[in-house]
Amino acid sequence: MPQCFRCGRTVNATDVKCKTCGAELKAFGHPGIELHRATGEVALCVTCTYHVDDSCNYDKRPHAQDCTLYQDVKHQIAEIHRPGARQPRSSNQLVITVAVVLGLLLLASMMR
Repeated sequence: MPQCFRCGRTVNATDVKCKTCGAELKAFGHPGIELHRATGEVALCVTCTYHVDDSCNYDKRPHAQDCTLYQDVKHQIAEIHRPGARQPRSSNQLVITVAVVLGLLLLASMMR
């Protein structure tokens, strides 16, 4: 069972607030929105995928101590490289595919 980040008491996974100290456990008071919190002094941004690829627009970046969109870089890397995972296509593959399709269309129109 999860524990409250402030008082350390055991809480239910769906609890919005800690019954002991009143700390907010879920974002915006909604049980389905996970609120990620930094442990210690290190900000979440240091290990967040969105910070690393520079796509984060959170106003507390790069010093955010809590965030609803946090994704651990290590988890993302493991997800991409797991066996059987679909690998992202490079832009070169896309250009080649478009060129081949256009070439086939041109060839087909010339054959008529």
